[in-house]
Amino acid sequence: MIFTVVLDQRLGFALDEEEEQEVVDRSYWEKKGSKTTVCVADEVLQLLKALDHELELKYNKFYIGVAKANKPLNFVIFRPKKTSLRVEPKLQKSDEIEAMLESSGLDVLEYDSRNQRYRIRLSKGEFKKHEDILKKILERAYKEFNGYT
Repeated sequence: MIFTVVLDQRLGFALDEEEEQEVVDRSYWEKKGSKTTVCVADEVLQLLKALDHELELKYNKFYIGVAKANKPLNFVIFRPKKTSLRVEPKLQKSDEIEAMLESSGLDVLEYDSRNQRYRIRLSKGEFKKHEDILKKILERAYKEFNGYT
């Protein structure tokens, strides 16, 4: 018997070294969303630093995550758009949180049950108005994610 390799796809990456990787950093998100909406993510980060001063934003291709010591800690992710920032805390769906969000006046989108994330749309200037409820939701997401509850 003679064996012949017809097509070998084991490498799983492009062989063309000329092909450039897309750089994903703050400027990428400022272009994809806007400088304003990325600044709203900065405001939310300051709130998160009250939970853990080592938290920082981590720029990924499909979202802005949170990291600690350069390791992902995505209890919340951000998706900057042109006119708003989507804040997506990872939390089990509950009547208590639903009621809290409903009474807050926040622009809440449909719950993402696949990824277990609430989806909140924040426009410029809304952060200060909703800071207290955001702090409660994000603190709860942080604790739940880290197994503190």
